[in-house]
Amino acid sequence: PEEPAEPAVRSDAVARIGELAAGADASGRDTGKEGLEAYQRGDIEAALPLLQQAAAQPGAPAWVHYALGFSYIGVNKPRDAIASWERVLEAAPEFVPVYFDLATTYAQLKDFNGSMSVLRNAARRWPGDQEVHNAMGVVLTRRGDLDGAVDAFERAVQVTPRDPVSLLNVARAYELRYMRDRRWLAAQKRWVGHDEDRAQAKAYYERCAALGGPYGEQAKEALARLAWSEKSDT
Repeated sequence: PEEPAEPAVRSDAVARIGELAAGADASGRDTGKEGLEAYQRGDIEAALPLLQQAAAQPGAPAWVHYALGFSYIGVNKPRDAIASWERVLEAAPEFVPVYFDLATTYAQLKDFNGSMSVLRNAARRWPGDQEVHNAMGVVLTRRGDLDGAVDAFERAVQVTPRDPVSLLNVARAYELRYMRDRRWLAAQKRWVGHDEDRAQAKAYYERCAALGGPYGEQAKEALARLAWSEKSDT
């Protein structure tokens, strides 16, 4: 169905909209403000037409289109949200959050090419941002391109060698590729796979586990899983 039973408000949307609106010209923004106030109250049905009206005005500020996109998401119209956020991207190309919003929404629609196009644009602007590389890896994983995902997560680790999310991501990508390529040899009654991928997964999981915290615990669980698969291969 096109419309959900109950519209949903993104908990982080208002803060992001406020970030984009900071320092903007306050003139001619009354309708947009009313729409944003309605969104803040959780009344997306009221917010949507107000923000549509504000966005239709010539020279409407980028934050109005951004807020409109969140309202479209709230009523399950992701393609309309994408159209609004593409306008934000054009008007405010230095605003980082919109790249992730667009990439996520494209991916949810299984438009992985659209998602990767946005993220490659972000990577050109911010080659040192590990979140961009991690996001690319996630999209490539969902698309089934594990080779590309490994490369993207490796870039994230190169940027921030002690980031537990990047370490966990690249380890998981190596593990997924290892598991994908395993084969059962009936004559030898054993599984065989690419040992290099398993070794890489183990090494990255160990680096993540050494950092501790919740991601470190996930890495320890993964190491136990890898140990079991290693025994089954022998």
